[in-house]
Amino acid sequence: GEGCLFLKDFADAVRTGFINNIANYISLLNFSFIIIDDFDHAGIQGFLDQIFDAFETLKELGKTIIVTANSVASLHPAMIRPGRFDKIIRIDTLEPEAVLNMVGGDLELFEEFKEQPAANIAELMKRVKVFGKEIALSQKEEIFNRSSFQE
Repeated sequence: GEGCLFLKDFADAVRTGFINNIANYISLLNFSFIIIDDFDHAGIQGFLDQIFDAFETLKELGKTIIVTANSVASLHPAMIRPGRFDKIIRIDTLEPEAVLNMVGGDLELFEEFKEQPAANIAELMKRVKVFGKEIALSQKEEIFNRSSFQE
């Protein structure tokens, strides 16, 4: 099968019961893989059993699960136990072209954030959009310190 199911708000998917039927949904639509973004911020502590069941079902169906997180340390220990995920890949900094693209070609933002992880650049751009560039840049130390990745 081909295709991808992208869950930006995984917590809502769990709370609304979508996760309980996700394996059937993916089988029905023949998705090859599922991407769960910001898994460490998903607010899923009370739903671990449902998540484990869904992951096991998806694994049995031969589906690939890709999970993004800003910090492995912020995940529940049961989520990162041996065998839960095949690989944990740490991505520190991006290629300069990718950073420039993320900051919309703004050379000042590029210079300030070119050595930062993608999560920090994404947070900066959220703040630029909401508060404006000047306020977002005034918060750069907070952004730099917010997602120190730990294994």
